Amino acid sequence: MDKRKIISTIREILLVNLEIDPSPLADEDPLHGGETVSLDSMEFMELAFSLEQKFDVPFDEETVELTKVMVSLSTIADYILESLKEKAAV
Repeated sequence: MDKRKIISTIREILLVNLEIDPSPLADEDPLHGGETVSLDSMEFMELAFSLEQKFDVPFDEETVELTKVMVSLSTIADYILESLKEKAAV
């Protein structure tokens, strides 16, 4: 799986699960406090849960520093890619 595919999946989750239109959102735009999209804490939790279910990678405070991962579509995709690589190496 490549980064573009992961970002596309994240966009789909935003649209379907959170009913947020991701089309104006650039990959590097912030997900909180941005001009195009600004998720609240409940939306972040729902997004993290949906991503965990979809990609089978941890998105919990004990495993990952969410404030560094859940910044943009790009940072989330990078985290997912790295986690998938680590799982494949085991």
